[in-house]
Amino acid sequence: MFDIFHLSKSYGPVLVLNDVSFSMSAGMRAGLVGTNGVGKSTLLKILIGAESADSGEIIITPGIRSGYLSQNLTIRPEQTIDEFIMQSVDGLQEIEPQMKQLEDSMESASQEQAVDMLSKYSELAANFQENGGYEIDHKISMVMNGLGIGYLERSQLVETLSGGEKTRINLATILLKSPDLMLLDEPTNNLDNKSLNWLEAYLQNYKGTILTASHDRQFLNNVVSLIFEIDEYTHQLKKYPGNYDDYKTAKANEKEKWELDYQKQQEEIGELKKIMKTTAHSPSHSIKLRDNDKFIPGFKHGRIDHLAARLIRNAGERLKHIQDNPIPKPPKPLRIKPDLKLQDIKSSEVIRVREVTKSFGDRNVLRDISFSLKYDSRVVISGPNGTGKTTLLRIITGQTRPDKGDVHFSPSARIGALSQEPELTSPGKTLLEYYRQGFIGYEEDFIFGLVTCGLFKYEELIKKVGQLSLGQVRKLQIARMIAIQPNVLLLDEPTNHLSLDVLESFESAIRDFQGPVLAVSHDRRFIQQFAGEIWELNEGHLMNHGKSGA
Repeated sequence: MFDIFHLSKSYGPVLVLNDVSFSMSAGMRAGLVGTNGVGKSTLLKILIGAESADSGEIIITPGIRSGYLSQNLTIRPEQTIDEFIMQSVDGLQEIEPQMKQLEDSMESASQEQAVDMLSKYSELAANFQENGGYEIDHKISMVMNGLGIGYLERSQLVETLSGGEKTRINLATILLKSPDLMLLDEPTNNLDNKSLNWLEAYLQNYKGTILTASHDRQFLNNVVSLIFEIDEYTHQLKKYPGNYDDYKTAKANEKEKWELDYQKQQEEIGELKKIMKTTAHSPSHSIKLRDNDKFIPGFKHGRIDHLAARLIRNAGERLKHIQDNPIPKPPKPLRIKPDLKLQDIKSSEVIRVREVTKSFGDRNVLRDISFSLKYDSRVVISGPNGTGKTTLLRIITGQTRPDKGDVHFSPSARIGALSQEPELTSPGKTLLEYYRQGFIGYEEDFIFGLVTCGLFKYEELIKKVGQLSLGQVRKLQIARMIAIQPNVLLLDEPTNHLSLDVLESFESAIRDFQGPVLAVSHDRRFIQQFAGEIWELNEGHLMNHGKSGA
């Protein structure tokens, strides 16, 4: 299908892809993973020809039909849904009128002209049939219904659609095209559970090749059999056979080996330092000779000193080699440790929301919402996009005022909040300077906290905030939230923008957190593993669906 050899790409001084090589053959299904900004979209654009690489080679099998789903939709003004869809289906919109014109012309054509027209008509008809022209209306309806946009009129202008509707229309055109190679950039964005299930079933029956960039772990489990990871730090690509769960197991094994190798190296460093110290202080006791060596008493002290010096030199050389090529210390698991004792908030409701109502114009998104969270409450709010989940969380955190109703907190509550989209001010500050804002302490302690938890490398701490990728900004948000030592968590789409290894670690920290948690999420895997109550917000009302599956 295609082969990529030693591909590299930079934007100015920023390295995005570094010596990337991999291949895909017909029928393969691979997921492309890595933190936001690591180069997944860039790699897909280079494959489709929308971007050029700085170096490297791409060989694609001649005649391959490709379909590319971008995160950004390009449309012409005044273009209808029907026109947008039909232009992507290999010119079927143009073939049908040509066939109709030939049918009309053949009625009055001479025998010789009719033979030529019939030959051309047969070619057009074969092309029309091969690309599903006779069933295209049915297929369009099937795909649009499956993606949850069957309610749209095909005469409607694309530019009047919402962002989520545009994403689904774009995805529909790729599926209808049925290319040999699908390059999909975050195809599950803006899809509800019903549409996700339909898309997964559709792709499972698709006969072509799939390369999809995705953070949706359940989608990767259900669709792909190979994972390509672009490393956030080296910008190189690594291959992992299997689906997401297989990838997760492989990463856990890598982490276990890393920890073991680090421990062995630390033990060797300790042993080398011990040899150097004891040999230098008492060389005659450090060099062990055989008891039956009769010539030992006559051994000159100079020979012993020479052997001791050699031992010290060899140990020193080995120690220098290790120090020049150290195994970095494995990060500690993320922990969110409350500053205040949880007993302080057990005696009362931690958060009480009472009759909260909010409208935007004629659209009422929240209708008399009331609930309370106790010290041990764990709630995840789900629901279709645009139903008001983020609005509710912003009202609770005080970022948005309700039209009616109020929110009360326990006086001892210390809130750790995470917004859906990273928003950082002070782009000229370094990462470390931004992290320290509002906190008192020694710089060394802040550096230690950022590096040892695995969120950042030491050399990243001098980066300007304005230079950070979305994934790095998200990690900085999490780091500051942990630093305030909250005893209540309010999280809006906590799995957004994170590489999968950091995401898993953060989820584990949320599960281990001892205080109340209120999270908004559409991430099926997060909801499944949340181990708390699931509430659904729809048409302005909250419904409690009980405990999650974890």
